[in-house]
Amino acid sequence: MAQIVKDTGYTERIIYGIQKKARDRGYNLLNDMKIFLRYVEDAPRVGRLKKATPELEEEVIKTTKATGIKNRPFRLARTFENRSPVFKNL
Repeated sequence: MAQIVKDTGYTERIIYGIQKKARDRGYNLLNDMKIFLRYVEDAPRVGRLKKATPELEEEVIKTTKATGIKNRPFRLARTFENRSPVFKNL
């Protein structure tokens, strides 16, 4: 274990966590020594999904650059209500 900690720079606690995650996801050293990415990759994050689509984000960036709006959220909202068909669909 000391060599793994030295080579990776991770603490023993992190190494043991990765081992546990791999075992929980089906890794078994006795059956096969291959370590697939699905055994150790992070699970998707949970939480509220983004409401803005990539198209809306692009529209916000374009309008903000075009109008020079800076730190004025109420004016920004009114601007998009009047100009953007994408914003009205939310």
